[in-house]
Amino acid sequence: MKANPNRAIKIYLPTVRCGEVRLLIGALDALESAYNGFYQWDLLIARADVQTKAENGIHYRASPRGNLDGEENIPDDDRLCLAKVEVIAPAYVEIVGVPRAIERLGSYLAGKRVQWDRDMKEPPEERRLAVEERRIDTVRYDVEMLRGLNYPEKQIREALSRHVFAPLDRLDRFEGLSLHEEEKVDAPQQRAEK
Repeated sequence: MKANPNRAIKIYLPTVRCGEVRLLIGALDALESAYNGFYQWDLLIARADVQTKAENGIHYRASPRGNLDGEENIPDDDRLCLAKVEVIAPAYVEIVGVPRAIERLGSYLAGKRVQWDRDMKEPPEERRLAVEERRIDTVRYDVEMLRGLNYPEKQIREALSRHVFAPLDRLDRFEGLSLHEEEKVDAPQQRAEK
């Protein structure tokens, strides 16, 4: 029998009206989207790592790497689960998922949020750059690894956009989500060289 390696984090919800169904559904949808994006990103990194090890250290810079695209179904055991909901102020949800994706999500929510005027479609340039930098910080080690493995920059950017930036953009537009203060979330662990 497989041990349950999942991890839980508690996230405060903005309270306009406690128990508002629309608010709860929107928050959970945004959180699940970000979690799924991080999960898919981690699968992509694992595939790149396996491909590199299969080459036995022999790869010519002029030869193309495999594609970074492709999405896989998330197994039921790895899907984001709702562990607890509290709708009385301070309202929160406790979510459970695989450690790496949950750690990335918690790390992102624990960081300083970059806000902008919601009437504008896009934030001003300096804020946009701050948002992008903050998002890339959650996966910086992986991006550098892909660059070091000679994956084309275009593929890296497309994967980042699809799996990290787009889901986090949805999460950022849902104002007021924050990690519970007592939760200690370390930066995702870098992979040890084998």
